[in-house]
Amino acid sequence: MDNNLVREKKKRLIITFETTTAPLKLDIKSKACGIPGRTIPLPSAISAGCGLAWRAELSDRESLIAFMKEQDIRWEAMYELEMY
Repeated sequence: MDNNLVREKKKRLIITFETTTAPLKLDIKSKACGIPGRTIPLPSAISAGCGLAWRAELSDRESLIAFMKEQDIRWEAMYELEMY
């Protein structure tokens, strides 16, 4: 097997939301402002009010919190999960 094709799990920041509109708003606003991360389906290990979540690097936590407060985007919880 080619070692370049092996993916490793990495601890990532997962942000959950109570409504579907919040992660969609974050997706639109973050792309416009160059904020890293992306919308993903809610991981099965997490329970939340919405079926979507935001995945980002752990190092982006503080800047994401500040950005979401600035954009009035409400989140439900933040988790650190091992993911690909």
